[in-house]
Amino acid sequence: MGSAIEDHDDTTADEVESEWEEQNDDPQSNLPLPFIHIPALPLPSLLGCRNCNEHGLAALADLELQLHIGQANDTLQSIRFTLADKVVLFRTEVRLASNQSANTHAWGKVHQADTMLSRHAQIYRKCRKVMVALEADEVLMERYKSLVNQDLKVTTAISDPNGSFHHMENLAWFWTMDIPRDAQESDWMSDCRLYI
Repeated sequence: MGSAIEDHDDTTADEVESEWEEQNDDPQSNLPLPFIHIPALPLPSLLGCRNCNEHGLAALADLELQLHIGQANDTLQSIRFTLADKVVLFRTEVRLASNQSANTHAWGKVHQADTMLSRHAQIYRKCRKVMVALEADEVLMERYKSLVNQDLKVTTAISDPNGSFHHMENLAWFWTMDIPRDAQESDWMSDCRLYI
C-alpha cells in the first residue's frame, strides 16, 4: 500500500483530484464538481444596529448602508429602463403584430421584461429591508419608499405625446426621484421629461 489515500472503490485521492482537474479543463465534462463549503459572511445588518454599536462596528454598518443605497439607486434605474422597454414593446411590437406568430413572439418579449422587472423589484425590496434593519434615518426611508406592485404597472398613454394623460400624480414615486447617477442625463431620460 502506497502513501496515497485509497477510497472504497480502489481509486486514490490523487486519481480523483486529477479527474477534477481534467474536468475543469473540459467544459463538456459531466463529472460532478467537488462540494466546496463557503462560509457565510455576517454583515452588520444581520447583527442588528444595537449589536454593531455595542461592538464598535457602527462604521461598518454605515458602510453597508451606503452600499445598499447605491444598489437601490442602480436597481431603481433598472426598473425605470425595464418599464420603459415594456412600453416600447407594447407600442412597437404587441400592437403592431399582424399575425398569431408575431403576437406570440411579442408577448414572449413582454414576459421576459416582466421577469426582469420582478428580479429588480426583489433586489430593491431586499435593499430597503436592509436599510430598515440598519435603522436608516427617516429622511432616507422617505426617499426610498416601499415598492408596491401598483408602482410597477405602466400605461402606454404616457408615451403618447398627443394624449391627455400627462399628469405627475399618475407616475410612481421613483420616476420623479433624482438619482445622483441621473446628473449626467441620458437622452432617454431627457425624452421622458418632455412628456411629463
